[in-house]
Amino acid sequence: MTNWTRRLAFGLLCLALVRSGGYTQDKPPMVESPAAVPPPPAIPTVSVPAQASPVAPGGRPATVEQLIERLEQLRVQRKNLEDQEKVVADLLRDALQKQKVRLNKLGVEDTAPPPRAKTVEVFAPPYFIF
Repeated sequence: MTNWTRRLAFGLLCLALVRSGGYTQDKPPMVESPAAVPPPPAIPTVSVPAQASPVAPGGRPATVEQLIERLEQLRVQRKNLEDQEKVVADLLRDALQKQKVRLNKLGVEDTAPPPRAKTVEVFAPPYFIF
């Protein structure tokens, strides 16, 4: 296939897609799983205090003291979220380790490749000149 026929085919394909209204795909139907999935373990929760507004009641701007208190509240919330994240990550590691042990006892070997480091793939789109 020569270069000009490729361009022509691509152009006709684009024209057909534009004229047809584009490509649409319906959502696949929901399929119920026959096996019941056990519920995940309970995750500890922390109640979040009501958020303070930077504007004081009555429409006045918040004072420096109010802003300092709000910043302290936000830092406490962030610390609580970080603690929750650590707990959930530990629960997940434990559950995965137990699952791996059970599979090994059944003779099912771990065939998944080790995780790779995240890399950025550079993709240069092709240039089409019509």
